[in-house]
Amino acid sequence: MKIIHVLLGKANPNTMNGVNKVVHNLATEQMKLGYDVEVWGLTGTPSKVSHAHDYNLRLFTVQKIRFLLSASLSDAIKELKNTDVIVHLHSVFLPELYAVSRKLKANNITWVLSPHSGYNFNSLKKNKYMKAIYIALFEKKLVSQSKRIHAIGQSEIQDIKAISPSSEIVLIPNGQSLLDVEFTPQPVIKEVEKPVFGFCGRLAKDHKGLDLLISAFSQYKNNSGKGVLWLIGHGPDADALKAQVQFLGISQYVHFFGTKFTDEKLSIMSNMDVFIHTSRWDVYPTATLEAAALKTPLLLSEETNMGAHVKQFGCGLILEDNSVECIENALHVFSSLEIEKRIQMGISAKRLIKDELNWPNLSLAVTENLYGLSK
Repeated sequence: MKIIHVLLGKANPNTMNGVNKVVHNLATEQMKLGYDVEVWGLTGTPSKVSHAHDYNLRLFTVQKIRFLLSASLSDAIKELKNTDVIVHLHSVFLPELYAVSRKLKANNITWVLSPHSGYNFNSLKKNKYMKAIYIALFEKKLVSQSKRIHAIGQSEIQDIKAISPSSEIVLIPNGQSLLDVEFTPQPVIKEVEKPVFGFCGRLAKDHKGLDLLISAFSQYKNNSGKGVLWLIGHGPDADALKAQVQFLGISQYVHFFGTKFTDEKLSIMSNMDVFIHTSRWDVYPTATLEAAALKTPLLLSEETNMGAHVKQFGCGLILEDNSVECIENALHVFSSLEIEKRIQMGISAKRLIKDELNWPNLSLAVTENLYGLSK
């Protein structure tokens, strides 16, 4: 049986794009299960590949007219006809994937879809009229004609049902490899006030709730709170968030590291005392799983969809309400915890990855429950 993952990108795990990380890890682990796995990436630079991988990576050029496929991709799909194959499409609102699905259907090839939280109500508010039209004309077919739909977080189920009420939905969270957080330590800022509150991800203030976090941290400092705030990453709101920090007068306590990868990123993250994600909507953010694997306690919004796991393993705090006041209070709670308690939370966070949210377990679940395959 052949498994083919299709995405916009190259499945490079060393990016800020969580979809690339998920596809890379799924493909790697499914190969270990004994399947013939390929990753088909749609990209503007098909000749450039920078990451190590064991699976067969085939890159196809995206077209100027995004609803058209390159001749090589069209031919590759035709060659799958009458073969034992399942295709796994990743992400939504991509004309290229809609075009791929039309070719798959024309050749009687089965596909499944992972929206990666792309149908969230908050996501749909941006360009909502255009998206409503796109859903009616294209996306609804892509979803309703999929064999099954993959939901990463519980909140996704209703989002998917709103588009295709009869779709069969399989709930499987994201995972993390413990091997991927092994690193060679790099120099990190010294002489900082403890505790170090940290974030890693896209600097998108509405999505990731970073405006809430910065406002809460400002109030925390104004109310005699100790510590600093570190933010790793880049994104559309980087300048706005830096301006917010400056306006609030807390620049000396907040450090923006910019985009970091591999050893440098992990070195910074390993020096965080608490990892924070105050997302307004999200599904098992990959950086949060990395932090857990590094034995870092977690402070998360319920909207990350990780509440049940964090409470079950006792590896952090889940905000009762994703508000400035509630976040500030949680910062004070963490700051007042005994060191031994934080250490135990960190140990529990790593156990969460080792016992539950690891890619070998989750890749098997995807293969059996989403694809309907078994060895």
